[in-house]
Amino acid sequence: MHSNTVLPIVDTKTTAINYDEAEKQFIELLNKENLDQRLDELHSVVSNIEKLLTLRSQ
Repeated sequence: MHSNTVLPIVDTKTTAINYDEAEKQFIELLNKENLDQRLDELHSVVSNIEKLLTLRSQ
């Protein structure tokens, strides 16, 4: 079952990272057909993952 709800993977108050949710969202992205054409539609998921990567690189 796939959900359209995108949960935050970074708690902005504590900067705690929910790795389980990040992994789930990343796998869902990988499983999307025509991902490169659907990036605008999937912006919230992509944005969440970008935030995680930015935090991890600091």
